[in-house]
Amino acid sequence: MMVASTIVPPATFSPRDARCEPFYPKAGNGRPPIGLERMPRLHFLQHWFNLSDPAAEEALYDSLSMREFGGIDLGREPVPDETTIINFHHLLERHGLGKSLFQRVTITPRSSSQGIT
Repeated sequence: MMVASTIVPPATFSPRDARCEPFYPKAGNGRPPIGLERMPRLHFLQHWFNLSDPAAEEALYDSLSMREFGGIDLGREPVPDETTIINFHHLLERHGLGKSLFQRVTITPRSSSQGIT
């Protein structure tokens, strides 16, 4: 996961510069939303490891490195459940934001000394 953190540095996505921020749920309507800076990173993990929404939730409980990459500390907050994960996917699809999210992080064999493609 150190390679992943190099590819997507922790400061890559912040609530202020994220294009999905205007559409992301706000606190006050039900349970508090997961921090917006975490959800794109979880979205990348799903694509890189070909995880379904339930499998992504389970992987986050099972893998310390995935939690660290996602910025999740189980002592302070729960792992996003599969419903939260799929709602983020729907938000990206509804507003056409998925492609622009991946364009911010382009990985090619020439740009990665670790050979990740």
